[in-house]
Amino acid sequence: MKPYLRIKENPGESISFLIGNTFREVLFKPWKVVLLPLTLYKRIRLQREKQRTVLETNIEVLYLVDAESLMAKDFTMFEQTLSRKGNDLIATIGDFGLSVDYQIPSRKSNTDSKNQWNSDLEKTLESIIASRRPKKFIFIGKYPYAGLLSVIRRLESQKYVAWLPVRAQPKAIKERAFRFGSIIEWDSAVEPAIELDLNKIYIDPKSPLEFANNISQWAKEHGLIHSNPHDAGLQFYSESEIGRVKSALERGNLVVYIYESQLNAEFSSKKYAPTFFPIFNDNQDETEYSIKRILALYSSNELHPRTSVQNTCEKWNDTLKNTFNQRDP
Repeated sequence: MKPYLRIKENPGESISFLIGNTFREVLFKPWKVVLLPLTLYKRIRLQREKQRTVLETNIEVLYLVDAESLMAKDFTMFEQTLSRKGNDLIATIGDFGLSVDYQIPSRKSNTDSKNQWNSDLEKTLESIIASRRPKKFIFIGKYPYAGLLSVIRRLESQKYVAWLPVRAQPKAIKERAFRFGSIIEWDSAVEPAIELDLNKIYIDPKSPLEFANNISQWAKEHGLIHSNPHDAGLQFYSESEIGRVKSALERGNLVVYIYESQLNAEFSSKKYAPTFFPIFNDNQDETEYSIKRILALYSSNELHPRTSVQNTCEKWNDTLKNTFNQRDP
């Protein structure tokens, strides 16, 4: 199987059609019968070479978003989520607001018949898949239209095709799920907002005493207030508090992590930068460097209170990214 989505072979491009068409040419031009064996050999060889050709592609995912299915809060969340698409493609049904690669007129705003609109949708998606060769396809919407399902049925494989149902009825999901390789679970509940209070700090009681004293002195000089881990925007933790460090990072806090021997592998990911500051205990250079970075963030416009939308976007970025991981070889 080729490493990108493919429409099943057009009957007009099959070997049997090629052979039949060659014989029909001979009927109208009998003098070609002498060249028939050589002509068949060349055409079949070229057709097989064409079928084996693997073209390059750098398109990871094609997203099709049905804007008519989305509510206001969905627009905000998906706009922020898909704005980080990289080399992915975004096609929308209706006006999405975000700058997209392809925009298809919505069913409600179009004067064509239902059958014509679905036929146009099918042809548009087929053209995108054939010309841009995305590796994967994710439909985001309430109801997969007939034109969409027709394209999916004609793909060589559906295992890299997913549906993220937005408030779809369980019955509708059950009836159409078999057309997709994956169904992405969607939870539209709004998480509580998280405010990042940079005027407050929290120091883990298990932190090395000398380090804690130095940080307290630094906090006093800069007018920062000691607080609890629920309110403090800037938090300092010792090596033993791995679980609390992970929770603080997920909440969006600035976290300074003092480790005694070797940095835990879980914290080596760039995912937490620039809000994560690992410091080897007693390393004065690392401490001063981290403090300078924190002060730079405080004095810049790059650090903002995290909102529920930001948290949801990050969650869905991970969800969409990992949708097909279990299927990858």
